[in-house]
Amino acid sequence: MRRPLAHRASKVGYLRGLGRYFKDPKAGFFGKAFVFLAVAYVVMPLDLVPDIAPVVGWLDDIGVVALAFGHLAKVASRYRELPAPGPEDLEAENLLLERT
Repeated sequence: MRRPLAHRASKVGYLRGLGRYFKDPKAGFFGKAFVFLAVAYVVMPLDLVPDIAPVVGWLDDIGVVALAFGHLAKVASRYRELPAPGPEDLEAENLLLERT
């Protein structure tokens, strides 16, 4: 069963919002660092609770991923609602870059 086009477009909007978030120099460093550290925590073999324990070992990974996804969902919806940068914004950025 295929999803409606509007459903797919909403996901693209969230991805654009995440892209805007990670490219925004004004966005908080700690939020971005938390996402990268959460990914590193899940991928790294060292955990607070070893993954050798069948269910309990995965719960800490699931908790960290849930916190990271919650943060990303909140940020993506906020950045998704921002207007797309227009040509005048890009020209102003280029002028600032040329001055430095």
